[in-house]
Amino acid sequence: MANRGPIPIEDVQNFKYLGSPINPKGEALSEIQSHISAAWAAFIKLRKCLWLRNEIFPRTKLRIYNALVLSVVLYGCETWPLRAGEPNNLNVFHHKCIRCILGLRLSDRDRNDVIRRRCGYIPLVSDVVKARRLRWFEHTLRQLDDSFSKQCLKCQPLAHWKKKPGGQKKTWLSTVRADLEPMGGFKRHGHRWNRLWIQLIEPIALEREQWRDTCRQILDATMGLDKDRTWPKYK
Repeated sequence: MANRGPIPIEDVQNFKYLGSPINPKGEALSEIQSHISAAWAAFIKLRKCLWLRNEIFPRTKLRIYNALVLSVVLYGCETWPLRAGEPNNLNVFHHKCIRCILGLRLSDRDRNDVIRRRCGYIPLVSDVVKARRLRWFEHTLRQLDDSFSKQCLKCQPLAHWKKKPGGQKKTWLSTVRADLEPMGGFKRHGHRWNRLWIQLIEPIALEREQWRDTCRQILDATMGLDKDRTWPKYK
């Protein structure tokens, strides 16, 4: 058999890997839109056989929705650097599905928080993403120091590297730092928090129970639901 030589690799700007679109800028907008489109297609397929059937209890519908639809939206959400407007896209899709499951219309003028309360105080999708992001951050910090993911987490910029003029794009690490800010990071450590926040938070992450208590307090303080309702147990 003749040797055809190496196969050329095409240089593209976007490609899909394990069901998630990858782009060179590291943005999550295209991935979120792709997941919402796939989840909406799965939701429409169950419209006649499940969502519009009145003999099925709403609680059963919500459990199926969480398993078959919401799981599609949240696939890989631990690595999303959410920017302004992107959490709202997730929450809008979530509320549309819940209204359809409960048989509500926009003309009914029911508030979203009231609808979530009727469903058993279900949280916003953006709050679920935050909880999973903090869980993944803890999982990475608890790995061995020679693991590739932990080395990427603690990597430092090169000596000759300089920031571009103007505003900087939001990264995943800056998103995690913003999630942890309600615990009083800057007030407690000052300007060291902006530079050494990973080293300062690592001892807490290594203590699993202390980290879970910290995450519960953060989620209770920032979640978009009633103040009288506490967040489900952080597992």
